Amino acid sequence: MQTAPTVMHQRNLFHLRRQFDAHRPDGFMPTENTDLESPHAAKLRNPDLTYLPEAVMEGEGNTAPADLALIAVEIVSSSNPEND
Repeated sequence: MQTAPTVMHQRNLFHLRRQFDAHRPDGFMPTENTDLESPHAAKLRNPDLTYLPEAVMEGEGNTAPADLALIAVEIVSSSNPEND
């Protein structure tokens, strides 16, 4: 079991997403729970916020190629910054 993000984490994510949404290019959509995979990383990463092409989000599963992400945002926790 993993603890849920704190309310401060969610608040910060809300404000960041609102700023990014104002400048989001057509054809990209935000996602807050998609694993990104890359041949350069040893394991999947699940950023707090990612903007991916809408076509990628039409598939099944929960994994997308990291190189297709317009941006990936991670709000780093003070308890685990090395992994975040």
